[in-house]
Amino acid sequence: MNKYLDCPISFYYEYILRVPGARSDALAFGIAVHYALEQLFRKMYQHPQKEFPDKEELFRFFQYALRREESAFTEQQFTRRRELGIQILGEYYDHYIRSFNRHIIAEYNIPYVAMDGVPLKGKLDKVTFNGADCTVIDYKTGSPDYAGRYQLSGPTESHPYGGDYWRQMVFYRILLENHTPARSWRMIAGVFDFIEKNRKGDFVQYTVPIDDESVRIVKEQIKMVYAKIMNREFDQGCGKEECPWCRFARQYQLERPPAGMAEEAALL
Repeated sequence: MNKYLDCPISFYYEYILRVPGARSDALAFGIAVHYALEQLFRKMYQHPQKEFPDKEELFRFFQYALRREESAFTEQQFTRRRELGIQILGEYYDHYIRSFNRHIIAEYNIPYVAMDGVPLKGKLDKVTFNGADCTVIDYKTGSPDYAGRYQLSGPTESHPYGGDYWRQMVFYRILLENHTPARSWRMIAGVFDFIEKNRKGDFVQYTVPIDDESVRIVKEQIKMVYAKIMNREFDQGCGKEECPWCRFARQYQLERPPAGMAEEAALL
């Protein structure tokens, strides 16, 4: 949904045609960090006394996952990302290990729910509990200094759809409310947890409170985007100069096929 709202043309090439593309080193690094943290909490949960593994085991989880993503890196990138991962994970571990909530579910996967006829799915990095109240945690591996505040805010005049981060957390609440095993939970907030310190040397967590009006707005956005996708409305892009798919469409003067052509092609 975020991709479509940003640029329907990019959505078409990346999610409909699924044009192959190389995985970026930043994405591969993020996957390895997420895996390490997932295993940290899974091992804690499996321990009889709910004790966390030591820091060295966290590093082993990370390096194992990084090696699985090795094709995304040059040799120099791999070395630098390994060093960076060990550094930031070690600092993160030292800072939070004594305060982590142990009542959690890590990597909670929701493969399918239906909201007003719209199919949805998603995976939550971590869910923490205080009784029936729950908070959804989403890890971020980029620098918190570059996380624009507008990404965390709801709709404004300059950003009528609201920020991507805000929409992401509201979407998670919608997922949980429509997921039968989770209907007894009450999501009270979403937290973006940055693994890397900011420029001041502090760890940052951004909390997104979620109210009923936010849920109503995002539900309408979901239904609007789903209707446009099903209607094959991919001809208008974002028009940004830095958008590679908009440049591609302009360069080759691509046009939307006449109504019915896609259906005819599908029958061939």
